[in-house]
Amino acid sequence: MTQLAQRETSNPQFQFLIPNHTFHNFFQSMVDQYSILLRESGVNGEGSKAQQERVDQLRHNAADKFKVLARAKQRAAYAKWQEAEKAKQEEEEEKKKIEFARVDWNDFVVVETIVFTEADDQANLPPPTTLNDLQYASLEEKNKVSVSSTLRIEEAFPFEDTSYNAYPPQTYGVQAPAAQPPPTTASTYPATNGPTAQPPAASVPLASRPRAEREEAEAQRAQEQEQERLRMQQAQAEARGGVPPMKIKENYVPRAAQRAASKFGTQTAMCPNCKQQIPLNEMDEHMRIELLDPRWKEQKAKADARYATTNLSTVDVANNLKRLASQRSDVFDTTTGQPVSEEELARRKKVALHAFDGNPDGKNPAHMNQLQTSNLDEQIRAIHQKYAEKK
Repeated sequence: MTQLAQRETSNPQFQFLIPNHTFHNFFQSMVDQYSILLRESGVNGEGSKAQQERVDQLRHNAADKFKVLARAKQRAAYAKWQEAEKAKQEEEEEKKKIEFARVDWNDFVVVETIVFTEADDQANLPPPTTLNDLQYASLEEKNKVSVSSTLRIEEAFPFEDTSYNAYPPQTYGVQAPAAQPPPTTASTYPATNGPTAQPPAASVPLASRPRAEREEAEAQRAQEQEQERLRMQQAQAEARGGVPPMKIKENYVPRAAQRAASKFGTQTAMCPNCKQQIPLNEMDEHMRIELLDPRWKEQKAKADARYATTNLSTVDVANNLKRLASQRSDVFDTTTGQPVSEEELARRKKVALHAFDGNPDGKNPAHMNQLQTSNLDEQIRAIHQKYAEKK
C-alpha cells in the first residue's frame, strides 16, 4: 500500500490513499471487509480454520439456546443504557438552554465609571507583574500567614544583632553600660543569727502565679529586653564612629510623583452631581454645598430671570431687521432697504389701477396667449355648426 501511494503520488485518481483525504476511511473499511472475506474463503491456508470456528459456534448455539438469549439480554441492556445516556445528555442540554435563556443579558447596572485624566498618563506606576511574580508572591503570603502573630515572647524571632552577631562586637575603649538585672520578685526571709546565713530564694514558679501576675511579668521582661537591645545598638553606633541608627521615613513620595503633581496641579475628581472636575482638597466643601438643596440651581435661575430687565435677547438685532425689510416690500425698498416714500406709494397704486384687467395675476404673455387660443377655438366651432345645419 505504501509503495502504491509513493508510485501514484502525482496521479489525482489515487489521492484517497493519503490518510488526510476524505475517502481514505471508506477505502480502509473496504480493504478490511475484503480481507475478512478472502481469509475465510481459504486464502493463506486460514479459510478452513475460520470456517471450523464458525461451525463450532453455530453448533454450540444450537445445543445451548440460553446462550443466545443471554447475548440478546446483554445487547438489550446495552441498548437501554445507551438510550438512557442519550436522554440524560439531551435533558442536560435542555436545562443549559433554559438557564441561558432565563438570564436577561440586557439587565445590568453601571456601578461606577472610571475616568482617566492627564495625571494618570504621567503617574509613576510599577511595571505589570508576570505569572511567576504572582506565584512567588502567593508563596510569600502563605509563609506569612503560616507564622502566627500571637507568639509568646520566648518563641519570638531573634533580632538582627542576636542572630547574625553571635558575639558582641568589640567597642575599642568604649564600654557599653552593663545591663541592669531584672528585679526579682523572690520573697526573702529575715537573716538568722549565724554569720554565714543567706536568704534562700523562695521564688514562686510562673505556672502557679495568677494570670494577671504572669502577664505583668512577661510585659516587664519584654520591656527589659527592648531596653537592652536599644542600649546595644547605641553602643555599636558609638563604636562605629557615632553614626546614628538609620531612620526609615514613612509615607515617602517619589520625586517623579512630586514633579508630576506640581506640574499638573492638584489632583481632581469628578463630582457625581454636577459632573465637573473638582480638586480633591475642595471636594468636601463642594459636596456639602451641593447637598444643601438639590433645587438650588433652579431657584437661582428663576430669581435671576425674575430680576432681569428683559427676557429678550439683543443678539443679531440688525440681521433680524434686515430680514424683515427684505420680506416687507410694501413698506421698505428691496434695493436700498429704506422706507418707501408717500409719492412712490401713490405712483404704485396708480400703475396698479390702470394696469388691472380683471385678472389678479395681471397682463402676462401666457395669459394673453390662452385667451387668444380660446377665441380661435370658439370661432372654428361656430363655423362647423353653421355648415352642419345647412347640410
